[in-house]
Amino acid sequence: MATHPEEFNTSEYCGARWNDAVQLCKDRLPLADFKKVLECSTCEELIHSLQKTAEQANKKIPWLLGRLDPFLHAIRQLNLACALALGARFTAGGIIWGIMMLLIEVTVQSEQLLTRTVELTDQLTGHMELLQLYHPLEYGNALLDKAIVEVFVEIIMFWSHTVRFLRRNPVESLAVAAWTTNVLSEFRQTVSRIDAKVNHVKAIISAIEQRRKMENDAVVSRSEVTYAMANPRLNNPSASHSNYDEGVVQSMAELPCNNIPLARNQSFFGRDEILTNIRTFIRDNDINRQQRSMMLWSAGGVGKTQIALAYAHEERERGVGSFTAAAVLLKLTGASRENDLQTNKDLLMKWLQSTESEWLLFGGILITSRTEMDLINFNVVSFEIPVFGNNEAGQLIMNIIGRSHYSTDEIAAAGELSKFVGGLALAVVILALNIRRRRCQIRQFCKLYEKNAGSFFEESKPSDLGPYYAHSLTTAWKVAFQSIGENALSLFGSISVLGPDNIPEELFETSGADFSDNLIELAVCFDEWNFEQTVHELIRAGLIRRSSEDMTLFVHRVIQLNFRSFLDHATFLKLLGATGALLARKFPPHKRASFRTYPELWAQGQRYIAHVVCTLSHISDVTAEGDTVPGREKFISCLAAAGRFLFDMGNYAEGLDLLKRSMQISVGHEDSFEYMLILNEIGNIYALQNKTSIAQQYLTSARDIGERILDPMDPLLAAVYNNFGNSLLSQVQTAEARAYYEKALNIYLSLPAESGKKDIVCIYQNIAIGYTMDGNHEQARPNLLKCRKLAIETFGEKTEFEAQSYYVEGQICEAKGAFTEAEKLYENSYQLFSNLAHMHPIVGAKLLRLGSLSIKQEDADKAVDYLKAALKLSQYNERTQGDKGDYARVLWKLSQALELKNEGFEARRLRQQAEGIRRAIQGSRFDELPATDDSYNILVAAYFRPTWSTRRDVQEWTHQDQSTWIRADKVTEGQIGMSLDDNNINYMRMRDHIPHVHCPVDIIMEGLAM
Repeated sequence: MATHPEEFNTSEYCGARWNDAVQLCKDRLPLADFKKVLECSTCEELIHSLQKTAEQANKKIPWLLGRLDPFLHAIRQLNLACALALGARFTAGGIIWGIMMLLIEVTVQSEQLLTRTVELTDQLTGHMELLQLYHPLEYGNALLDKAIVEVFVEIIMFWSHTVRFLRRNPVESLAVAAWTTNVLSEFRQTVSRIDAKVNHVKAIISAIEQRRKMENDAVVSRSEVTYAMANPRLNNPSASHSNYDEGVVQSMAELPCNNIPLARNQSFFGRDEILTNIRTFIRDNDINRQQRSMMLWSAGGVGKTQIALAYAHEERERGVGSFTAAAVLLKLTGASRENDLQTNKDLLMKWLQSTESEWLLFGGILITSRTEMDLINFNVVSFEIPVFGNNEAGQLIMNIIGRSHYSTDEIAAAGELSKFVGGLALAVVILALNIRRRRCQIRQFCKLYEKNAGSFFEESKPSDLGPYYAHSLTTAWKVAFQSIGENALSLFGSISVLGPDNIPEELFETSGADFSDNLIELAVCFDEWNFEQTVHELIRAGLIRRSSEDMTLFVHRVIQLNFRSFLDHATFLKLLGATGALLARKFPPHKRASFRTYPELWAQGQRYIAHVVCTLSHISDVTAEGDTVPGREKFISCLAAAGRFLFDMGNYAEGLDLLKRSMQISVGHEDSFEYMLILNEIGNIYALQNKTSIAQQYLTSARDIGERILDPMDPLLAAVYNNFGNSLLSQVQTAEARAYYEKALNIYLSLPAESGKKDIVCIYQNIAIGYTMDGNHEQARPNLLKCRKLAIETFGEKTEFEAQSYYVEGQICEAKGAFTEAEKLYENSYQLFSNLAHMHPIVGAKLLRLGSLSIKQEDADKAVDYLKAALKLSQYNERTQGDKGDYARVLWKLSQALELKNEGFEARRLRQQAEGIRRAIQGSRFDELPATDDSYNILVAAYFRPTWSTRRDVQEWTHQDQSTWIRADKVTEGQIGMSLDDNNINYMRMRDHIPHVHCPVDIIMEGLAM
């Protein structure tokens, strides 16, 4: 006999739910306990175990155990029903007896806990009385089978939860204290769900019995019934068997009914605000009662279906309470608000199944979609479902893993893991299940995921997510990938290698370009109409979102990851090269002066820097695997500028990583001016990290390439000379540095006035700093004035050149004892710099200087405020600076300020902490250097020190850079080109750009509160 499709689906569903319950027990219980559970396979074995326990216990224990008999009888009935419903799928069927035996084992030593457990079984039995009347062979029905299995699963899940709770709380007093909030709370929820299912069973049995009764009373043959169903009142609406039409046919309906396809997801978490919005609109919408349609939309895997399912079950349970109101409103005989709910419900069900009156069913419609556009022409309110935030997703991960305690690091790691997958609910659940299955630490799994991201999603099986999602994560978008056209595939391939957020549509604007620019793979970008239609196609497929406010595109990072795997490798490489060529056209060109002095270019760089970083990471990865990206030369041309941009942002570590990856993909281009610029920018960053010997080697290589391939009067060579001079200046070789500044100055002065003026500004500034370091203030001041005058003429007011000139002049005043004037100059410098980039390390240097000056002025309160703000900034920029040197330097000065406030204990604590850090950095030289400001100032690059800390009489302390104190970071020129140190960071963790807002000290303190 063929199996009816409904029966097959029911069997599949029941089997899946049963497997969920067994797997949940396995996950919740220690392995030894789970083995015990499996060993006890029958009720007889459990009873034998209980008798044995009773013989060895005190007088009250046997009496308590005897109270379990009614519960065991009810479970026998339920066990039989499940066996018939599941058939061959009923594996590990004795698990309920094993759990009960384990439950008694963990509570029998505590009369109080055993009493509470037995009381719960008493209550549970009361909620299951109806099931004892159920005879599966008599009432065989697919919906009944589902309900019975659901009840059994609920009981198993509750008792396994209780056993886990008791195992984790072995101390009786602690277990008793937490019983109400944990076990009792879970029990109430379980009973509520069981009641709903038991009532459903009762309604089904009632409908079956009514149908049987009416079938027995009917004299109409089955063929007449079929005819009547197909042709109601066809010839004679008042015919004698009209009651049969309205009675028998309606009585065959099973009420109350619902078509919710899946049981409530017990692991559903969060989304409270979204559910509140749905309730408010659909349930409580008094403004527009005709409009009750709402659409939830988002990318695949965000959790739309789970939210809809949670709301549907909530409404179903809430609906039970409305039977009384309906029965009273209809004035049904016997209906009353004083009746119990079941009586009124039965009256209403009977009326619905027998009435000849017309009746109207009304409610709300909740739709889920991957795109808002599906119902854009209908009168439907749409609501975008956001991804989980890192904290919420981290909590979900920990809930699924199910441990009782997590360290601070594990909690942080859970948030980081969510960040890797962009808070995508389906991905978060899959990764959490992987951690639970592997029984590993979350931090350990994060490292594993970073190296094998795609594998986890490809390996996920339908069984991982039970009945709620029957595919791997990869298949969540596979249909969408396969449904889009060729143009959409190409455009989305390019989007998949960019940063996931804020992708400017202008990136794909190709005016002035041609296919020879390596853009043939993105031919769709050469036709404005085709491009617009293609974007529309991707939006309809639910793959991207578009912001009409700033015309940017958004894509989820996990969709990107899966699409890159979907593409064949050759196509991926071509699209990677084409995307690099697009970025090379849009990223601002390399400038010899800071990008911050060019507001338009600064804003343009901010729009594109994250996309350059992401695309380079992919090119670097495939290059390391031996592949060649077509046309990568176009992309290389913008990388030195991108490195300089990160340098100007103060993101030194990220800039280093980008530039070193740039070197890796530039093999074969070592004699190009692009490669020279890359080396030059790497040298700049190392110099500002106080690693002057390494910086010198990069800058020497850049200088040699420049002198070999460039015209002697090329301004690019002047930029190299200027940076080489900076490296010498950081080593207090002021005369040698001035020689290179003069070389650069001569080249710039040979250029037309307007084109050379911008570059001359920084030369005058550097010359002034050199003279200040020598204590030659008479020579320093004229160069400072030239710098400031040219900066205002060329770039306008309030630039970093103006800010730095105030700072250097302030140091001259401070050195002469003119503290009030120095403070004004420092304050001007600080305000200008903080407006440009308020988290930049140089801002911390200005705050430190203001704090140090306040100590000299004996203003302890002001000094502490400045220095605490500087301390927070130094913590924030620790990775940028490369170590804790700047942090130690600020601690040292803060200890002095606290001493001035007579807070000696805290001052000594900070001083000890600072000395510990200095010892760790300076190593064997620590004992040679006294505990003074100068010894701390040489922990940072010359650019961040007060100029008197680099004068000639302390040069013997500063001729070695910090890298020689920590480890042998000596690199020969021949080695420059590949891996120079172990500073290999995860490229996808680049910080967000630094906002351009003024940030006073109190705002810095608030924004950096740890």
